[in-house]
Formats: sequence, C-alpha cells, structure tokens
Amino acid sequence: MSTDFEARKECYSFSLEHTNWHKRAELPVAKVVSSGCFYSNRNPGGHIYVFGGTIDQTCERYSVEADKWRRIPTFKKMVAPGNGLFSWAMCMTPK
Repeated sequence: MSTDFEARKECYSFSLEHTNWHKRAELPVAKVVSSGCFYSNRNPGGHIYVFGGTIDQTCERYSVEADKWRRIPTFKKMVAPGNGLFSWAMCMTPK
C-alpha cells in the first residue's frame, strides 16, 4: 500500500443538494482503505455499514439519524480459510 495515505477516524458526508461537506461523528477505529454501503429498511435515518480498512478487519455501523457509530461483528469468521471478502469501493485522504 502507498505510504501517501494514513488511517483516520474522521468522517464527513457530502450534500449533493448544497455541494458541501459536513463533519460527522468520528469512527471508533481509524481506517485507511475501507468499503461501505447504505441500508435504510424504509426507516427515516438508515444505517451505513463500513467494512475493513484496518489490520483486524473491523466492521462498524453508523446511524444517520443519531450520528453515532458502533462496532459490529467482523466477517472474518464467516470467510473460509484461504478465501477472502473483497470489495473495491474506497475513499482515501492524503496525509
């Protein structure tokens, strides 16, 4: 991995309507290369799930409505030895 990037806890959202960034609650664990997805289940806020980005492959869930993160179980135990769980979407910030 490039040394031009470092793990960070900062989190921001981008408003397409207003074209600006908003600081959100910090991640519980600093991440450098991670993937995420949004799930709403038709509730007002929904949740963002973030996978990987750390040596121990931590996973977190962010409540949009509450602006809070919490750790969730990792997928390490669900993946057979020799295989991996891969995702190619990521966001990296320069040092």
